[in-house]
Amino acid sequence: MLCFKSDPQHIRSDKWYVQTATFDEDGNIVEGECVFDGDKKLYTDGSCFRGSDPEFASAGGAADQIHENGKIARVARIALPRWLPQTAAAGEHVACYLAVCFSLPIGITSQILSDCASVVRSAKSRAYAVNYKRPFAGIWNMIGNKWGWWPVVTKTKAHRTKKEAEKEGDLQDWFGNDLADVYAKKRDRGRHGPKLLSASAGQPSNQRGVVGTGGGKPVTHMAVL
Repeated sequence: MLCFKSDPQHIRSDKWYVQTATFDEDGNIVEGECVFDGDKKLYTDGSCFRGSDPEFASAGGAADQIHENGKIARVARIALPRWLPQTAAAGEHVACYLAVCFSLPIGITSQILSDCASVVRSAKSRAYAVNYKRPFAGIWNMIGNKWGWWPVVTKTKAHRTKKEAEKEGDLQDWFGNDLADVYAKKRDRGRHGPKLLSASAGQPSNQRGVVGTGGGKPVTHMAVL
């Protein structure tokens, strides 16, 4: 039994806070705005903590790119605000939006890799993705309208061991997917009020991290992770 001196307050943020960071090959933080390389693969993942609890469920999503040595190169991550479903599926679709949002307006030549079949299916058909019957149609509508191009999303295997990926000759994609999962989990467990370690990078002038939907006025902060 847990005992509290007073009623515990569980407050979810309704703000849209995105944390981003860029790293060199040695893992050191590189100052400046985070923009995904259009020629390198992007990896996305979503996660949910205590998903069966309607009061305490908290979800997160992340998009990343990695260096040739398997270390993180760029990452954008978010704790889903309270006006979005607190589910792993929601985190997966929002992560895809982050991948597009922090890419160049001219588009990307590389593909986005996701281990979520729902995300892959949505990317295959714009008409299907933005259909009013789809639960994440609003997110995909924003994806299509952000820069005017539609992403290519490919399925990657989930829950593999590093050894399994090595045998299949797919170690690079394993690193990318695994790190996206790690960063998504970091956000789903840290949502009781966004904690920004540094806001020195400021807010991007083109507002590329701002989402114009949901309750309240979304805000974006750039931060060192």
